[in-house]
Amino acid sequence: MIPNQQIREAFLAHRLNQAELVRVVRSGDRADEVFQDLLDPATDLRDPIDPPRLAEALEELGLDQEFAGLDPAKVWTPYERALFRRMSSPGFDPSEVPAIENQGSGEEAPGPARADFVRTVDGRFDQWDRNQDTRLEVAEIDRAMEATDSTPAESAALVLLRSNPEALGSCQPHDGPGITRADLGLFSRQGFAGAPEATRSLEAEFRRLEPEAEALGPAAPLESEDMDPLATRQNRLGSCVLLSTAAGLAPDQVEGLFQTGPAGEIRVNFRDGEDETVFELTPAERLFHARGTSGERWPGLLEVAMGQRLARKQRSAGSVRQAADGVPPQEAILALTGREARLESLDDLSLLATRDLVAEMCSQPGPRICGTRPRPLLKEERAFDVETLHNGLQNSHCYTLLDYDPQSDTVGLRNPWGSGPWLMAAESGESGLFRMPLAQFYASFRWVAAPQLQA
Repeated sequence: MIPNQQIREAFLAHRLNQAELVRVVRSGDRADEVFQDLLDPATDLRDPIDPPRLAEALEELGLDQEFAGLDPAKVWTPYERALFRRMSSPGFDPSEVPAIENQGSGEEAPGPARADFVRTVDGRFDQWDRNQDTRLEVAEIDRAMEATDSTPAESAALVLLRSNPEALGSCQPHDGPGITRADLGLFSRQGFAGAPEATRSLEAEFRRLEPEAEALGPAAPLESEDMDPLATRQNRLGSCVLLSTAAGLAPDQVEGLFQTGPAGEIRVNFRDGEDETVFELTPAERLFHARGTSGERWPGLLEVAMGQRLARKQRSAGSVRQAADGVPPQEAILALTGREARLESLDDLSLLATRDLVAEMCSQPGPRICGTRPRPLLKEERAFDVETLHNGLQNSHCYTLLDYDPQSDTVGLRNPWGSGPWLMAAESGESGLFRMPLAQFYASFRWVAAPQLQA
């Protein structure tokens, strides 16, 4: 007989929805067979929910008692945090994965966009392959993106190469790292093997990005841009920590970071006294980097400057974009405030202690940032992932912590994507702003950080 703990963990990991949980609990001697059948992520049976039967199933498994026994004065384990997320919103019962459409079993004929993408890359392959080793590495793609003479099609192709290096580089197995002409040839004929949706997505992106690159006009003076920190939109770089930190600044603090020189160079004056000189973004870089809601370039320039700063400090052999892809919270706070960071782990705190911490941090000058629960690598064959969030928040992602309201016991948050709120929240348009009860925040986030107070 399958242990009840496995059934509980499968439910908390969203491998079983509410109707499936009832099926397993009520299947008696066939519980093992039914349980294994329902574990397929593609299976999402939605029988009509009978509330009394669901309550009986939760009671039989002890989930209702576990939920009622959560102590706000004690540190919750990852299992207990998942228990709170699942049980505190009984009307919210999402699928583990989106509905899977019939994707067919054979190869698809190459679409015009795919053929144009491959033809564009092939036409510049030798120039982009700087070390002439017959493969395009990420650092070489980054260098190619810096060229100011790329056509709109080339700019679009470079962005997609940089966004999909592993997927494109694995089209031809066992031909080594990087993207080769053999990879491109197979991609041209069959797309991403077994992933037609990913293939169609890349084709659609190429068709969207090419005219977008063509429509990019001359760069306006940086001083004329609206530097609203809450209007940034993270793009293809993993810069959520940097942009969330910037979103906690005042507009005049953002404006003070940038100074345009006589030759058009832009100096980014970090608050710890260091500075980096960057140059106008090329069309490919403007398509790739973060931007404002009206296409403002300063968020992308900030990403490049931070990449230069980190590459220099770390003496990295990679490219500037590689260095900026994942900025540590301590580095972002130091660079944008001039103060050392205070980083607190919620894994070490109770709900009550977290309330005190958040209230204290929000009473002090910002910016304040917070990171969601990680998605772990499961090593046990029969383990279930209770850390993956199914509530609209992205795992291992950074948000801006804007404020804490003790009256409603809620926090104000912002997603640097400019969208993607907690699913039980009403999002304010495309701003990425939303409110969340503190207990949900505690159950969904792993750390918070803010500048240390000056002595």
